[in-house]
Amino acid sequence: MTDDLLQSFKARYPFPLDRFQQDAIAAIIDDKSVIVSAPTGSGKTLVAEFAIYTALARGRRIAYTTPLKALSNQKYADFCRQFGQERVGILTGDVKVNTRAPVIVMTTEILRNMFYTGGLDSLEFVVLDECHYMGDEGRGTVWEEIIVNAPKDVALVGLSATVKNIAEIADWISLVHRPIVPITHPHRSVPLQYLVADLSGEIHTYETVRNGKVRLLGQEREGGYNDKGRWYTRRVVDPTVMLDELESRGWLPAIYFIFSRAGCERAMETVLAEGKPLLTKSQQQRVDEAIREAVSDTPTMAESPLNQTIFQALGMGVGLHHAGVLPSVKRLIELLFERGLCKVVFATETMSLGIHMPAKSVVLQSLTKRTDRGFRSLLHNELTQMAGRAGRRGIDPEGKCVMALDVRDGLEDMMRVVDGPPEPVLSQFKLGYGSVALLLATGQDMATIRRTVESSFGQYQNLKKIRGLEAEVASLEMAVEDARRFTAPCGDFSRIGRYRAARAQVEQQRMARGRAGRHGRSVAEAEPGRLALVRRKSGASLGIICGLDRRRHRMLVTVLLPHGTTVQMKEGNIKKIFWQTPPLHLPRDWERRTRSLGEQLEALSVPELVERERSQGPEGALAAIECHRCPWGSQSRCDHSWKGVEALEGRLGQKREMLDAFKNAYWQEFCRVVAVLERFGAVQDGKLLAKGQLISGLRHDNELLVAEMVDRGILEDTTLAEAAALCSCLIEESRSGDAAVARLFLKKRPKLRRKLQELESLAHTVLEVQRHHHLPMPVGVSTGFMPSVFRWASGEDDWTGIVEESFGGHEGDLIRALRRLIDVLRQLGEASEVPPAIQAMLARAARVVDRGIVLESALI
Repeated sequence: MTDDLLQSFKARYPFPLDRFQQDAIAAIIDDKSVIVSAPTGSGKTLVAEFAIYTALARGRRIAYTTPLKALSNQKYADFCRQFGQERVGILTGDVKVNTRAPVIVMTTEILRNMFYTGGLDSLEFVVLDECHYMGDEGRGTVWEEIIVNAPKDVALVGLSATVKNIAEIADWISLVHRPIVPITHPHRSVPLQYLVADLSGEIHTYETVRNGKVRLLGQEREGGYNDKGRWYTRRVVDPTVMLDELESRGWLPAIYFIFSRAGCERAMETVLAEGKPLLTKSQQQRVDEAIREAVSDTPTMAESPLNQTIFQALGMGVGLHHAGVLPSVKRLIELLFERGLCKVVFATETMSLGIHMPAKSVVLQSLTKRTDRGFRSLLHNELTQMAGRAGRRGIDPEGKCVMALDVRDGLEDMMRVVDGPPEPVLSQFKLGYGSVALLLATGQDMATIRRTVESSFGQYQNLKKIRGLEAEVASLEMAVEDARRFTAPCGDFSRIGRYRAARAQVEQQRMARGRAGRHGRSVAEAEPGRLALVRRKSGASLGIICGLDRRRHRMLVTVLLPHGTTVQMKEGNIKKIFWQTPPLHLPRDWERRTRSLGEQLEALSVPELVERERSQGPEGALAAIECHRCPWGSQSRCDHSWKGVEALEGRLGQKREMLDAFKNAYWQEFCRVVAVLERFGAVQDGKLLAKGQLISGLRHDNELLVAEMVDRGILEDTTLAEAAALCSCLIEESRSGDAAVARLFLKKRPKLRRKLQELESLAHTVLEVQRHHHLPMPVGVSTGFMPSVFRWASGEDDWTGIVEESFGGHEGDLIRALRRLIDVLRQLGEASEVPPAIQAMLARAARVVDRGIVLESALI
C-alpha cells in the first residue's frame, strides 16, 4: 500500500524528487513528524502535498495553516485544482467554505482556538507553512501554542525558509509534542547569482565588487558624481535604465522590489511616461483581453485612477503589487505574470512572502528598509526570501538578483547582508487575554497550566541562559563560601563587616558635612526644642532652636539663649546641632516661659553634650569596634578580604535575580494577565466568568477591549451602520483613512461621537490598568475607517465614491479592513455571551458588509 501510494504520488510530477523531498516523505511514511528548512522556490510544498495525498488515501483529515490570508487563499485555490474542490475547504475567520472537507486550509489563530476547545475530528496531519513565522513579533506566539497543544497522535509537517537554528526548533518540538525529523536543504534547485548595479545602471558581479576590482558610479557617499559631463544627484539607478539593461541581457521577467508603496507607484509611472513597451503586439492584445474579462466580472475595479494607471502599465508589460492594490487587480497581475504577459512587477516585500510568482531575475532598489523604529538594513533571511523568487525551475539555468547600489548604503552594509549567516528564529512568545482565557477554560489546575505556559519555545530558549546562570550562581556560592573562610586573628571575621558598615556611615556623615556645614545634617531638619551650639560675639553659646523662618534666599533661625534672650540668626551661625541628645519640650507659649527654659539650658553641660555626640554617634560606634585599633595590626588584610566577600555577594545577588526572572518570566506574565482579567470582572478565583468566556472565544490583538465594549453597552441603542462603524475603530490595521474626513464625519453625528468618546475612555482605562500591571498589549482606537464603513454598512454601493470621499487611502487597505471587520462582527454575532439583540444586529451587519467588491475579494 505504501509503495503504491508513493509511486502514484511521484507519477503526478514531471520531474524526479530531490533527495531532501524523498527524506521528508520517508519520515511521513514512517508516521513521524518532519520539519523542512530549505530556500525559497526549492520545492518544500511538495512535502506538504504528499501529506495531503496520504491523508486522503487513508480517509483522514489534514489542516494546512499559513500566516497570511492571501497565502491561505492561494493554497486553497491550488489544492482545489490538485485534489478536487469537494475535498478542500477554507476557514479564515471572514471566509468559511466546505469546513467539513478532509483538507482544510486555515489561519493559525483558528487552529489554535480549535486545539484549546477540542480540536478537529479524524485529524492526522497539521502543516505549518512558513513556520519561521514563529519568530514574528506580532503573531509568533500562535505557532508555539499550536505546537504545544496539538494532539500527540497528530503528525506535524513544518515548512521553513533557511534559518540558523532549525535543529534547536526540532529539539524543542520533540520535547513538547513528539519526536520530529529535521531536514535541512541549503541548496537551491536553480543556482542564484548576486550582482550589483551602480547609478548608471551598469551591472557587475557581486564577487568583483566585493574584491574591489571595479569602480562603481555612485560609490562615493557625497551624493553626486560627475562622469563625462553628467552629474548624478539621484541616490539609486533609474528604473527605466535598469529595465533597459535587464531586457538587453534577456533577464526578464523580473520582480523589482522597492520598499515603499509610493516608490513602486512612481517607478510604474516613470516607465509609463517613457512609453517603451516590453510586450509584442500579440501579447498586448492578450493582456487587453484579460483586462476586459476581469473588468466585465468586476466592473468596480476599473473605476479608481490608480487601477486605470495600472491597466495602462499592464498594456506595456509592467505591473504593480503592494498591499494597497485591490485584491482582484493584484490577482490579475499575478496571472499575467505567470503567463509571461507581465515582464516586470514593481512590488513591496509583501510579494516575497509565499506568493508563487517565480521570475528570471529579482531587483532590489535598496538594502535599507523603513520600519516602525526607523530605517535599518535588511536581514540576511529577508534578502534570501526576496532573492529566492529569481530562477524558474526547469526554465532558467540560473537566477539573477541585482542589488542597486543606494548611496545611503555602503558596500560594507551590502557585504554584511549578503555574506552574513542566516539569522536564527527567536521566540516572541507573549500571552494575550484570549490565550490566558482559553487556558483557564480548560479547567486544569494551576500547576498543569504552568507546565503548558512554560512549554513555550521562549522558555526553551531561556533554558540555555538558565543553565548558564545556574552554573554561575553555583560557582559564586562556592567562591563566597571560600572567601568567608578567611581566618581573622580575633576569630570573628564578620566583625570587620560591622566595622566597614560603621565606617561607611561616618564617611557619609562627613560628606554631608561638606554639603550642609560642620554640624552634618541640615539645619532645616532641626525640630523646635533641638539643642545647638551657636556663635556669639562673646564666644560659643548653648541655645534652643525655637523656629525656622525660611526666606526666599536664606533661612533665619530663632534661638533661645541661656539668659532667656531670644535672637534670630543666619543659618551659618549654627556651629553644631546635638542630634544624639533628645530635644527639650518646647510648649506652645514658650515665649512666656523663656526664663524657665533658660534655667534648663544653664543646667546642661556643653562638654557632656559634645562627649555624648561623639560616643553615641557613628564615630563613637566606629571607635567601639575592636577593629578600629586592631591589636594584631590586621585591619587592612581583613578589610581587603571582606571587601572581596561583599563584591562576590553583590554579583551573586544580581545573578540570582536574573535567574529568577528567566525561570519565572512567562508564568509571571500569565499571572499579570489574570490579574487584569480579574480587575475587569472576567475571572474570579481562577475561573472564567461570562465576560471571560466571551474573551476566550475571540481572536483579536486585545480581546479584553472588544469584550468590554460589549459589556459596557457601547453598542446598545445604535443602528446597524453605527455599530459597524464603532467596531471598525478596533480593527488592527496599520494604515487607516484620512483623519480630517473622520473628524468632519463625526461632527455631523453627535450620537456616534458620544459613543466614540465612551469607547476612547474605555480604551484609556484598559491602557492604564495594563500599564499598572506592566503589560504591553496594544490598545488602539482608530477612527479612520468610520466614515467609509458607515456608508458601506448603510447599504451604499458607490464604492469609488466611498473610497475617494470617505476614506482617502488605497482601496486595498479598505478592503482588508472590511474583511477584518467582518471577522470581528461574525465572532461577536456567534458569541452566546453577547446580548441577543446586539448579537443578531452584528451578525446582520457582517452579512451587509460582506457584499459586492468586498465579497469578491474574500478568496483572492
